Amino acid sequence: MSGFGYFDACNYEPKPDTSAWIIENVLPKNSFGFVAGPAKASASPHGGKSVLERKMALSIITGQDFFGHKVLETGRVMFVNLDEDQDKQVRLYYRMTGGNKIPGYLISNAKSCRFPEEIPKLECDIQESKPILVFIDPLQRVLGNKAVNNQEDVGPIINELKRITKEQSCTIGVNHHSNKSEERDKESTPSWLSGSNDLDASWDFCLCVDYIKQSDCNQLRNFQKEKSKTDIFYESIVINKDEIVDLCLILPELSYSKQARQIYNYVSKYGAQSNRKLESVLGIPESSIRYHRGKCAILEKLFCEPIQLIVIKEVNVSSDVLVQ
Repeated sequence: MSGFGYFDACNYEPKPDTSAWIIENVLPKNSFGFVAGPAKASASPHGGKSVLERKMALSIITGQDFFGHKVLETGRVMFVNLDEDQDKQVRLYYRMTGGNKIPGYLISNAKSCRFPEEIPKLECDIQESKPILVFIDPLQRVLGNKAVNNQEDVGPIINELKRITKEQSCTIGVNHHSNKSEERDKESTPSWLSGSNDLDASWDFCLCVDYIKQSDCNQLRNFQKEKSKTDIFYESIVINKDEIVDLCLILPELSYSKQARQIYNYVSKYGAQSNRKLESVLGIPESSIRYHRGKCAILEKLFCEPIQLIVIKEVNVSSDVLVQ
């Protein structure tokens, strides 16, 4: 008689687990977590937690990548936003969709609610609409007179929300203000989740938004319970001076400097130019351009690509357009 057989784990390469993620390596399925960051008083010009949540929601609804991470499951997203009225929420939705009507972006009618007393109302809406992701914004507004640093107040709320994620097969993300101290350890989630220890012990994911003033971009610290932390850098696309219409990924190598990104974007589009020409066009001193070329390998690589090839590509594209 032969046995079942066996293998040595060190000789086996497992297939990627695509069943456990809504957004690969960013947002787990049927999970509970936080989107954390400073309050509006110290918000970034590239948006804070709520803008990031809208970006994430539209990626999940449409299936478009989220900052280079694949969306592995699409579906509806519900917002329980207690900081902004419904009209403003709809205007912000249309701003980021470019005025297009994209179904699946659900806005709760709740204007105020108290947890855990009114969690059954939330669960009723989830049962009916079947979103795969629910954002609650912010935690403080559902506490009422309860204290965020009191384990007896926070514990029952967290337990009920985690129960819903399992029983209703959805992910719940809670928007939570972090403290503003620049001296805190930003590589540690307890510094982002001010309050009861129950908060830091409860999450499956913790997405922490921070503005890097020196390089004028946002850093998303992506903490996952079962994975090491990864960082995502991004900046906003703005119209009319202050209206954020989208967020775009920044290559990690360019996250250290806005000047480096300006040079990279220009050369990517128009081909390599002399440092003097770039100074006249971008207003960046030649000395700074030389510095960034020396510091950033992917930037210097752009300058080494033959300009002729770029011109040929442009001519071919123009020819195709003319033929059509």
